[in-house]
Amino acid sequence: MSKTWRVILIILFSLISLIIILIIGGDFYIKNKVKNEIKHSLEQSLNVSITIQKVEINWRKASVNLKGIKANTKGELIPKPIFKIGNIELSIDTDKLSDISNFNIKQILLSNCDFYILTDNFGKSNWNIKAPKLETTGNSPEVNINEIKFDNINVHVYNNLSRTKFLLQNINFNLINKKNSSKEFHFLLEKLNLTNKGIEIIFPRIEIQGQNNIDSLGNTIYQTNLRLNHYFAESSLVVSSDNKDFKFDLNSHKSGFEDLLSIFIPLDLRLGQMEFSGKFSNELNIEYSAENGFKTFAYKINFEEAKVYNLDNNISGEISGISNYNYRFNSELHRYD
Repeated sequence: MSKTWRVILIILFSLISLIIILIIGGDFYIKNKVKNEIKHSLEQSLNVSITIQKVEINWRKASVNLKGIKANTKGELIPKPIFKIGNIELSIDTDKLSDISNFNIKQILLSNCDFYILTDNFGKSNWNIKAPKLETTGNSPEVNINEIKFDNINVHVYNNLSRTKFLLQNINFNLINKKNSSKEFHFLLEKLNLTNKGIEIIFPRIEIQGQNNIDSLGNTIYQTNLRLNHYFAESSLVVSSDNKDFKFDLNSHKSGFEDLLSIFIPLDLRLGQMEFSGKFSNELNIEYSAENGFKTFAYKINFEEAKVYNLDNNISGEISGISNYNYRFNSELHRYD
């Protein structure tokens, strides 16, 4: 190999090595810069102590991922936890980066988080946070978020003064913004416990799924499915374009008597002890006008051969019949059975 080729190869190798070093070093510098900027901003605005375990940047997907974020109180001998966030990911819509007046965020994902709201024996809370002041100008770009997603969020509330404890486990939430101002949403609260002075109350599992859109008259229509443990209901809410009138309808034609009782009786308590049979349905209709007040309040409950069996004590009971309440509001209140 000639000296000329050796020189060329050495130069090429040096350039490639330099590019690799710049890429790796530049990526490290940017990640470290992002980490320090976010840490400083959170500490200044929230008045807390922040640690961030890791920052990941995916240039191909245009996303930033923050892992292992912890916030604790400042200025205390034993810092109290405020929140622990396993993962925050922000993805940018690269298709619309050319429009500087319209900034699109594809998705904000928040997952595996614990939030702590603590009150000591003297009534002092660990949350001494002041919302940051956001200064905007007329030239600020409009920010649109296509999707917000929360996955496995837990909230711990302890009040030593009143000896009360709340625990909200496995909260999941998803909001998708569609075209024409329509939205799809899903909310799930897997478990909610309340302990007050040693007495524990277990609330039902809550799940809400639905969508909303705007019709040709400008009215906003919300259609929702609600589930409390096994109880299932469908609802519809129509709000007028001026937000002064609304109409609400709810029905649970697809629920049984056992589904209804699952709201009030813990599912694990019923196993092997109680049995239920029969059908249950209910309807609720409300119509309100800002000009005339309530127009309609109608509620209907139907029990069909609803039976309860206590297997331990060999006791049973039965409920049957229809209760129908229909209220119409005019100048006076009338009741129609």
